[in-house]
Amino acid sequence: MKKKLLIFYIIFIIYTIFVLSIFNRTTLDLSKLFLFEGDWLLIMIFNSLGILPIYYILFLSKFKKQKWYVYVLFVLGFMFGAFAIVPGLLLLKREKNNSSKIKQILFIILPIILILMLFSGLVFGNLSYYFDLFLSDSFVNIMTIDYVFLISIPYMDDVKSLPFLNLVMWQD
Repeated sequence: MKKKLLIFYIIFIIYTIFVLSIFNRTTLDLSKLFLFEGDWLLIMIFNSLGILPIYYILFLSKFKKQKWYVYVLFVLGFMFGAFAIVPGLLLLKREKNNSSKIKQILFIILPIILILMLFSGLVFGNLSYYFDLFLSDSFVNIMTIDYVFLISIPYMDDVKSLPFLNLVMWQD
């Protein structure tokens, strides 16, 4: 997993640098996202990026004690998304720890919440507006790529399953 993840991470970083250097335009009012105002799809993707780090911290808790900087990287995922979480995954020592029932339940609930958020965003949001923002606003562009990257990380671990549901069964 680490080699494939590292390759995709490097591509992600290069893409982000390219977007920020060539198309560094932000037209979106970020305060509207925090107040749940504006396009529903945009709000749901933005808020899903707040739930995904919770999932990865939960994933981190499946393993024995890590170095302090691994925990810091996972917590920074709330602010920087995949930019911080992927290095944490690459540095993760995968020695299994005992899993509790609460963790197992959360491994089921969090993907369901993500699916419901994405579904509601697609149903109540404006896809053409989102696509226009994706092409014109560097923040929305990078946020979307970050979202897709964080969702696809379990697939880089060669887990064959339905979308999102493989998050529940993610084994290392």
